[in-house]
Amino acid sequence: MTDTISTRTGRSLASAWRAGAAAVLAVLLAAGTAACSGTGTATSSTANSGTKVRTITAVSAGAPEPFITKASDGSLYGQNIELTKAIFAKLPQYKLVWKTADFSAIYPGLDAGRYQMGVNNFSKTAKNKDKYLFSDPLY
Repeated sequence: MTDTISTRTGRSLASAWRAGAAAVLAVLLAAGTAACSGTGTATSSTANSGTKVRTITAVSAGAPEPFITKASDGSLYGQNIELTKAIFAKLPQYKLVWKTADFSAIYPGLDAGRYQMGVNNFSKTAKNKDKYLFSDPLY
């Protein structure tokens, strides 16, 4: 008996989640780097323990399902959203704030410092690969 479920690519679901976690962590590192270099507008405050808490604003267009879905009340859910929330739950030095925007506004928002992190399905191209840090594909 096994607790492993295979994905269409033959990788176990656990393997896909680990890859996803690594992907989001790569984006978090990029967000932290941008925030520390002063290129973003991440805010910080001091938590009760005296630890400095940095607010990271993540943006998503709210699609495609099932990775990201925007509910009728405006909240976001789906694999990418839940994975990002789970990672931030383990990082008390960060507070995650979600925003939604049209997909076409995500890159300009990152460039302007309105957001420190984009959570969506992005294509890595020759034009943008040197400007942004991308996660590895899940499949």
